Amino acid sequence: MEPDIIKQKAQKKFKLEGYYFIIEIITLLALVISFIITQSNRSMFLWIRYPEVSPFSFVIIIIWNSIFFVLKLIFQRKIFFTLTRYGFIIFFFLIIYATGGVNSNFIMLLLFPLFVAVVDLNEKMVKWIGILITILYALLIFVDPVYLSDWSIIVRHGLQVFLYGILSVFAYSMVKDTLRQRFEIEDTKKKFVRLIELDKLKSSFVGAVSHQLRTPLTAVKWAIEEISLEEKLPSDKSDILKQAKEKIDISIDIVNKMLKTADIGVESFNIRAKESIKPYELLREIISELFYLTKQKHINVILSGSTESAVL
Repeated sequence: MEPDIIKQKAQKKFKLEGYYFIIEIITLLALVISFIITQSNRSMFLWIRYPEVSPFSFVIIIIWNSIFFVLKLIFQRKIFFTLTRYGFIIFFFLIIYATGGVNSNFIMLLLFPLFVAVVDLNEKMVKWIGILITILYALLIFVDPVYLSDWSIIVRHGLQVFLYGILSVFAYSMVKDTLRQRFEIEDTKKKFVRLIELDKLKSSFVGAVSHQLRTPLTAVKWAIEEISLEEKLPSDKSDILKQAKEKIDISIDIVNKMLKTADIGVESFNIRAKESIKPYELLREIISELFYLTKQKHINVILSGSTESAVL
């Protein structure tokens, strides 16, 4: 079971590494192409408020992403992937600033790193990215003091910051609940597998013990039967042997039921339902259990009374 789980984890990790490699290559190509387009056709991007910031942003993120992508492939440390994410957050804020700050049409870019962290089911990352984005976006209005003189922009910006905060909290709660449910499911699976193993172990133990018990009991039964065939055996000794043989038969029957239980499982073992019994017969059976003791103490037990049936 464990080698299969390890193999599945290794295959899953290999697939994730492949996806990460492909995504990083596509991202780098997209950044390079975007940089080339913005620089070769500047007349199409006159609407950019601070055009000098745009090329600087693209160059920084391309270098940043390339360095940590190579380091991630070499050292296989997750810290480099995390630094890449934070680099993109800075890049997105630079793009938003270059295209108008709080009035930029690219504000929705801030949701991208949050969504990536949610898809990755990284509870810690979602928490800190949500806090970082909310705080930085709240401070973004102070970068352009001209906006501080317009109350409509201030109110709108405040509402947007509040919505980003609510969205971050919702994303964090969703990831936290998902991870908790996943943990509970995995824990339940482990417990279920453990119960199956314990049931198999129990069945094996019951089967082994039952076989070990049935052999000597059968031998004792044969010995008693051989002794009972002797003609010179006293009547009191004959009664003792008869009682002993009955008890051994009961014991063998119990052992056979134990073997049956081990073979078909506890869930298929029928427990005898409540039934009507006779108190007189029950008492007689109890007294017969004490037959050997009464003989050793030379005690005679006389049972008399009603045989009316009762339900127990």
